[in-house]
Amino acid sequence: MNYHLARIPSWISHQSVAHYPTGAIRQIYQPPFAEYVILHFNILNKADYFSSTGQFLFLLFTVVGLVAIVEHFGLSTSAKILTVFLALTIPEVVLQATSTQNDIVVAFFVVAAFYFALKSVQNFSLKNAFFFGLAVGIGILTKGTAYVYMPAILLIYGITVLLILFRSKNYNYALYAVFAGIIFLSINIGFYYRNYQLTKNLLGVDQKEYGTYSNEKMNGKLLILSMAKNAGNHMGLFHLKPLSVISAKAIIKLHRIMGVDINDPATNYYKDKYDTLYNPDHEDAAPNFIHLVLITIALIVIIVKSFKQKIPLAVKLLVFTVLFQGVFFSFYLKYQPFHTRLQTALFLLSVPLMSYAVYLLNVNFRKLFYWSAPFIFGYAFMVVLGNLNHPYNKAIKQSRYQKYFMAKPWLYDEYNGVTQQVQNLNYQNIGLMMGDGDADFEYAIFTNCYSKPLKPVYINVNNYTKLSKPESLKVDCILATEVNNEYINYQGKRFYNQDPKNKFIHLYR
Repeated sequence: MNYHLARIPSWISHQSVAHYPTGAIRQIYQPPFAEYVILHFNILNKADYFSSTGQFLFLLFTVVGLVAIVEHFGLSTSAKILTVFLALTIPEVVLQATSTQNDIVVAFFVVAAFYFALKSVQNFSLKNAFFFGLAVGIGILTKGTAYVYMPAILLIYGITVLLILFRSKNYNYALYAVFAGIIFLSINIGFYYRNYQLTKNLLGVDQKEYGTYSNEKMNGKLLILSMAKNAGNHMGLFHLKPLSVISAKAIIKLHRIMGVDINDPATNYYKDKYDTLYNPDHEDAAPNFIHLVLITIALIVIIVKSFKQKIPLAVKLLVFTVLFQGVFFSFYLKYQPFHTRLQTALFLLSVPLMSYAVYLLNVNFRKLFYWSAPFIFGYAFMVVLGNLNHPYNKAIKQSRYQKYFMAKPWLYDEYNGVTQQVQNLNYQNIGLMMGDGDADFEYAIFTNCYSKPLKPVYINVNNYTKLSKPESLKVDCILATEVNNEYINYQGKRFYNQDPKNKFIHLYR
């Protein structure tokens, strides 16, 4: 509401994806591919009815990729069915599949990159190099977490290139790797160029913003604790809080024993405090407890069995990739209570390991696992019916516009009021004094931008995006969430506050 969808009205009004001044800087530096997909769906539809279609379709694509990996393992049809079942019952995946975020989209490209890395190990060809470069390139253009998930896969691919060159002495194979790099660069060069123009940084962030995500200090002890905190986010079953409470107390005690402040801002995102009870029914923070347990068991089974029998190289490479990604995620990123969403790609990529572990188990253990399937499905169904963002009971009763405020219903009345005023007055150039806070549901003002000439114009921007070429449009009114004054002076005009009693958003005209 303030970044994923909110950047789209600006692209439409500018008829360009060039950077622009904005109070919500994530609209600028966050990779845009998933929003490009939504943009095209919505423009063609002249509405936003299909905004969630992107994530849903990419979930289907991801399942195809996971089945392809399982097939590469040489497993049976029943293992493929199990793979589909396990992928579609991950709680966070269930919630993300109907959202307008981008974690499933990036998960698809991570899965695809791994698959084509495996294909390259087996058959290092120009075709596989092309699709590998495509997957890595679009994955990086989708979400910053791709920089965390891709290194392990790139390492596998890089070692494959070196081994092939060493064995064959045919250095033409190096051209395939160069070709994959060119594909990656051609996909991202436009975004990198715009970022560099604005900030002299390819990622488009200044030093302050960069430090909000990455750990400012790290060592062996902090890495262990970071992994414990990330695992702790999944220690819960929907509304069954005792498990979360027990795990939280254990992790807090572990920090005390090791003499580390669990809420140290050097390892915690912004000022977030450690909290495993952070809205367990929210699409950003649903715990994947059952799947975490299954993944852990699968890794143990595969590693133990590898000492007694031959495990396919493809399976070993996936074990390495998943472990590397999990450790690197904890090493690099500061703790956030909603990391379960950012770990969607990791959980999806781990699904083939669960299927392979079931294959390794004896018949009795397999039966035990299959008997647990109804519980896994039932739990996923509970998440569908009871989650905070798309609750079934409210979806029937509420108006379409009201559904935008599912997560923060207290904003609805004021936003509905000011939006109605803007529509009734037929204003087009909407001045915005909004940031990236809890009350900045910017997109709710521009839901009709696909069929009407509504143009967001950010004014009095005080962050580094003001260096972008500002628009010279005169504004018809000003909407502000951060200012509740009697009036605002802008471009030689005085705009008066129409809603001084509002708490969250104010219309000035």
